[in-house]
Amino acid sequence: MIRIIWVLLCFFWHSFCVQAQIRQLKIAHTQKPLLASELAVSPDGKYLIFKRMDRQWESQPILFRTELLSDSTCSEPELLPAFSQKDKTGKYIFRAGTPFITYDGKQIYYEYDPKSSEAPVRDKGIWVYDIATNQHKEIIKSELATSPSVSPDGKSLYFENNGKILVSRKDAKGMWGTPIPLPAPVNSENPNEMNVFPKILEDNKTLLFSSNRSGSIGGWDLYATTLQPNGKWTLPVNLDSLNTQADESWCSISQNRILYFVRWRRLGDGRTNQSEVFTVRLPAKMDFNGLSIYAGNIYDNLTGEPFQLGELTFASNSSELNPAAKKSLEKLAKLLISKPNVILEIGAHTDDLGNDETNLQLSQRRAESVVAYLLDLGVPSKQMRPKGYGESQPKVPNTSEHNRKKNRRVEFKLIVND
Repeated sequence: MIRIIWVLLCFFWHSFCVQAQIRQLKIAHTQKPLLASELAVSPDGKYLIFKRMDRQWESQPILFRTELLSDSTCSEPELLPAFSQKDKTGKYIFRAGTPFITYDGKQIYYEYDPKSSEAPVRDKGIWVYDIATNQHKEIIKSELATSPSVSPDGKSLYFENNGKILVSRKDAKGMWGTPIPLPAPVNSENPNEMNVFPKILEDNKTLLFSSNRSGSIGGWDLYATTLQPNGKWTLPVNLDSLNTQADESWCSISQNRILYFVRWRRLGDGRTNQSEVFTVRLPAKMDFNGLSIYAGNIYDNLTGEPFQLGELTFASNSSELNPAAKKSLEKLAKLLISKPNVILEIGAHTDDLGNDETNLQLSQRRAESVVAYLLDLGVPSKQMRPKGYGESQPKVPNTSEHNRKKNRRVEFKLIVND
């Protein structure tokens, strides 16, 4: 019991700390919120570059810079000279959208959009600006390539293309290869689910992005996925400690683990955006070894597969949970505690040994033993509906002990999903 209490305390304390650290970024001398979008923080956390979203500048295709004075204050924004050139008529030459500052602080990748006949080229795409030489160079020519992000080793370029996240790898000659879409469960086959503004973190395996996928709290939420050693990506996890009913996007993280992100919403006039910057200090290790609810099912974040509890087995004629079952239920408890509106049916099953009535009673005890353990882990009873099915719904034929073991199981079914 002491171990269970410790697990729960750690879980609640972690959730509380993440919530408590969220701060709104304000301009120091006025204490007004920084109204911005398409931001990037420098690796050393000393400055931020972004597009201004106040009424004077919202429609202007240029980037600004502000010095970061603390986790929650910054200096008055100033134009970024390398991205604010004008042509002879006074029109800004090009738009540098959604910038990304490389982890060595030497280059800025950005989406290039010509706004004048005097722009370097007329094709849209992804470019890179070298800070030391003050030179701009085209990387990828594409009408739809946006939101670049480069891995810390400089060998992988992630970007968005029409709501999908793609990656291009650099070869031995320094040339970028053909972009490849990230596979499921990151990119979805559902055309209405969009993934935008990817950011690969310094560990070269954690990818943050914004998505409107099923299960989002608001219209757009921040998600995280992790590249595993086998080359597969984990199921994207909703960063629900940061997300709200508003839209969260355009995130960037410094080397001291301060995450900057934009929270935006439409104001009452239906035309004006309120786009503000928030910060939060992330934990040293982002661990997504848990469960998520996505598209009406429970999934394992690490495997990206539906979370099946068929392996949650019992000994013959027993309702005692085995150690593996308890470990699985600890994951489930965290999910249910974080989503208090979710209600599950806990359906228990038996093999065919014994008579029907005895097995029905045994399965009910098994369902109730699961409920009892989840109650010990802090899950409210109102979220659980135990039900015994006896031997009426075998998973496989009861033709061997191996098969009977599979049939002595507990499965979960979503009754209410938040």
